[in-house]
Amino acid sequence: TIYLSQIDAGSATVSVDFGPEVCIHNAPTVTLAPPQGPWVNGGTPVSYEVTVTNNNSDSCGVTGLDLSAAAPSGWSVGFDSNTLQIAPGTTSNVNMIVTSPQTATEGFYDIIISATEIEAPLNTGSATATYVIEPAAPEPTCTPQTPQLIISPASQSANPGATLFYTVTLTNK
Repeated sequence: TIYLSQIDAGSATVSVDFGPEVCIHNAPTVTLAPPQGPWVNGGTPVSYEVTVTNNNSDSCGVTGLDLSAAAPSGWSVGFDSNTLQIAPGTTSNVNMIVTSPQTATEGFYDIIISATEIEAPLNTGSATATYVIEPAAPEPTCTPQTPQLIISPASQSANPGATLFYTVTLTNK
């Protein structure tokens, strides 16, 4: 709305009223530290720090965001908190723990983390965490060997009826 008023013959005042600010919703930004976890054995919990930034305009106020994760079937993903309340232009961090089944095979597995605005569910940001299962250690193999038998001393001589002592050592090879 534009208002024009004349104060006297030589001057005029113009005022412009843009009305209330409009809330503009934008998808949140999601980042992870580290984006790829350490190489671990299956069944090992791995921790990631999830950082979510609210990209809405200032007029939107504090925004509620739900966190979720898409992981392979049978995996466990847990957050310190599944819901965040974040002011526009600010960030919030939560810890996320991912655990694979002990039987998971070696490889790189992607876990997609999403932050979805509660009041505007089409505004979703996401990031991908990589969980790495290292190759299993090879099973030790058994190679049969002939045991070693040592008698010490190798020979002794004595009179009949005398007691002789020997040391016998048997070693598994």
